[in-house]
Amino acid sequence: MNDTMQFIDEQGLCAMDNICAFCITLFDGWNRFCPACKDYKGVMALPDFINTYGKEGLKR
Repeated sequence: MNDTMQFIDEQGLCAMDNICAFCITLFDGWNRFCPACKDYKGVMALPDFINTYGKEGLKR
């Protein structure tokens, strides 16, 4: 987890943000509904996404 937090910091991202696993859209952590997909099923916390799909998952 420490590597994940360091990566997030180095990329200038916020660990509290959410990301949609379907379309890789980053958005505010308070929102649990993807503004691009108009769905909630793929929404994950950014650290969870990186731990699940790896850093390469952000480059899709």
